[in-house]
Formats: sequence, structure tokens, C-alpha cells
Amino acid sequence: MSLCTVYSLTTFYDLKMVIFNYYKTKTAYMTGLSSLNTRCLHTNDKRLLRILLAAACLSLFLQKTFFEPDPGIAIRKSESVLDARVFFTPNRTTESACDVTVVTAFFDIGPFEKGSPGNYFTRTKYYLWSRSLVHIQNPLIVFTDSERFASHMKEQHNRSMENVRIILLNSNSSWAFKLRNQIEDIFNSPGYPKHLQNTVNACAQLAKYDVIARAAHDNYFKTRYFAWVDVGYLRESRLESKFCMKVPNGFDDKKIVMGLINSSLSMSTPVNDIFKENMVWVGGGLFLGEKSVIIQHEKQFKQAVDYFISVRLINTDQQVIYDMFSKEGTNVLKPKVELQIYRPPGDNEWFYLGTIMTHMMT
Repeated sequence: MSLCTVYSLTTFYDLKMVIFNYYKTKTAYMTGLSSLNTRCLHTNDKRLLRILLAAACLSLFLQKTFFEPDPGIAIRKSESVLDARVFFTPNRTTESACDVTVVTAFFDIGPFEKGSPGNYFTRTKYYLWSRSLVHIQNPLIVFTDSERFASHMKEQHNRSMENVRIILLNSNSSWAFKLRNQIEDIFNSPGYPKHLQNTVNACAQLAKYDVIARAAHDNYFKTRYFAWVDVGYLRESRLESKFCMKVPNGFDDKKIVMGLINSSLSMSTPVNDIFKENMVWVGGGLFLGEKSVIIQHEKQFKQAVDYFISVRLINTDQQVIYDMFSKEGTNVLKPKVELQIYRPPGDNEWFYLGTIMTHMMT
């Protein structure tokens, strides 16, 4: 491309785009000017163009080095959250009486059936359910691949943004979504049971362990504990005033807290049956652990997922957890982090753990 071509560009933005393309190929613009065809330009034009090129290079350098402040929204790169950008982070944080960072996520995978035929989980439902987090006083970290959802959460928490951090990420940056093709291949294999489950939802359920570990590594709010809470987990609580989620009584901080769903299931159940019959032993909508334990648990969880995929078995995180701690799974995987199971008065009480962890603020 000749310098005449560059000069014909009508806007400074166009000029920057040309330079940016050179930048991506690691071309040295300033030293490379002498090799371009400038015979069609007058001396003053050449001097002006050199100034414009220098200014554009400086602009690109500054954009790649610093973040650009936008009123109320900080966008910058964050090594600690990996392949993501911070959509909103508070300029300052207030000390919270709740020493638990709550982590949640929304991945825009479109509508899907869950539970019973015809029961679709849609974007609209998740937007509605997210209102249950409006009054939470814990530090809150929201991961999402949807800028629209990020904006929705920011607007929803506009009065209490000092303890809210919203992180935009490409879902494919998560190891869980990178398994999409392998999971889809297993789900589509002849004879594999067809439950109300789809590939991308399975990926989204597995990804919660990835993003909570990222949050724990980052520990932006400097808390000791981290709790995963599904966007819709508190939807039936009807929390209309300030509340805080705290560690439950009797909590062992060397373990991961989860809530029992089905007490009749045996730990001797074969791994194959757990996956293919969609068995649920403990709920994945809420779990809690100390920072270092959360990080260690994510590693062993990922190892379990990789192993089960290698033997062509997969489902959601709830089946992976059951299989990990079944007798057969424990013999193979030998998980180092154990679970501390909280048992409700009856079975299928999906929100019991949340109930005993939720404390209203006066």
C-alpha cells in the first residue's frame, strides 16, 4: 500500500485503522515510513502526514496501555480474571459485615427446557430472577458474556454499586465452553439417554466452577469466603429488604458446603448410572468455601470433568459432583477437598441451604 493510498483516507479513524493493521503485524511504522511511496505528495503534505501518523501511534499506545474512563463504567483489561474485561468496578468499596463474596453468572445461551417438558428457561426469566439480588449486602461479582445483561445488572444495582463488580467475558475463554464439541458428541452418541439437557447449558453449569475460582484468585473485595449463587437461586425468597449471606453454623472451612437434595441415593451407585439417569444428590445452585479451598476444588472438579469425558460420560455439574464422591468415583479421582453436606428436613428442598445462610439486615 502506498502512502498516496493512506493519504486518501478521509478520517483520522480510517488512518488509525490502517496503522492498527500494521501494528498487528508488528510493522514499525515510524521507521517504515521511508520505504513507502511518497512521491505523489508535496513536502508539506509529507510533514503533515508524519505528524498524523505519530499522533495515531501515540493514541493506539495509550489505548492499549491505559483504560478509557466512561461515566460510571470502567473498562480495562484484568489479568486476574483472564480473557475478560471489567465492565463495572467500584471506585471505592465499603467494608461489609458479610465476609462472603457472592459470585454469579449469566451466559446468554438462549432458551432451553429444564425440569419438565415445556418448562423453558428464557432470558426474560433470568432478567426477572436477577432482581432477587438487588438487596444483597455481600460483595457481589457478576460474570456474563452479555453486555446487555451487564448493563441490566448495573442499572439494577445503581444505588449500591460500591460492592458490585461486573465482568464481561467471552464464554469460549472458559475451559467449560471449550469442551462444547466433546460434550455434544457424547450427547449425540447412539444410545446415550436424551434428558431435557443441551450442550451449551451443560457447559454453562460446568463453567460456574471456573468463574468462582477466577473470582477467588482475584479476591477484589478481600473476603475470606466465596459463595456461588445461581442467578435464579433466590427467586422464591421474595427478599424485599437488605440481607446478607453468611457461612452456616458448624461450617468446616476445609470443606465445600453443599445442600442435600436426595437422601435416598446410594454412594455405591455406578458412575454410568448417575450420568445417564440424570441423578441429583446435592444441588449445584449454591455452594460455599474458603478462598483457597474454592480454588483447589475447581482444580479437582475440572480433573473429574476431563476424566469423565475421556470415558464418554458427561452431564451437568450436579452429576459430576455425585460421581466424584461416589465410591467408584472416589477410587479413581481421589478428591482431596471434601464436601460438607447440609441436610434439610425433607428431600427435594432445593433452596434450604440458601434459607439458613440468608440473614435479614436491621
